[in-house]
Amino acid sequence: MNKSFLFKIIGMLVLITLMSIAVSYVNGIILERQRNQNHVKADIAKSSARAQTIIGPVLAVPYVEDYIEHIEEFTAKGIKVEKQIARQYKSTAYFLPEDLKLTGAFSNEYRSLGIYKALMYQLGGKINV
Repeated sequence: MNKSFLFKIIGMLVLITLMSIAVSYVNGIILERQRNQNHVKADIAKSSARAQTIIGPVLAVPYVEDYIEHIEEFTAKGIKVEKQIARQYKSTAYFLPEDLKLTGAFSNEYRSLGIYKALMYQLGGKINV
């Protein structure tokens, strides 16, 4: 009776080991397919317009600001001397509209590459400032 019980335990351990190998193999395939899905999504996005952000019109105004910088220095004799140096600061000011309205139709479509699919969005819209 003990031999029978021992064979059953050994048989169960063998089956558990074989099933663990099969499950790990399936998990490996799942991970590989997930990586491929991410690559396909990136390729499909690259072939279209990629991610976009709608911000409306921007008014860019370059400007120059003149100013005088006051510097205090000490001579070799320890006398304090104040110098004035003319400087310029160049930059660009950006102005956005206070009110921006977007109207239009929003649609989506699936594009596929092999067994993988990626969802693409399209907006046929109009911007009112």
